[in-house]
Amino acid sequence: MPRKKIDKQEVAFWIYLGLILLWALYGLRDGAAAEPLIRALRDAFQLIIEQ
Repeated sequence: MPRKKIDKQEVAFWIYLGLILLWALYGLRDGAAAEPLIRALRDAFQLIIEQ
């Protein structure tokens, strides 16, 4: 069975998803602090994925 080639966008997606989940859980504890973190993460990964 041939191995699936992993590209930069797929790695970025899974890291993004993991961090969003962690910050969402953190948001349950401190929602005011988690919102700007999630927004900054979204903007950063949007730039990474576009390249």
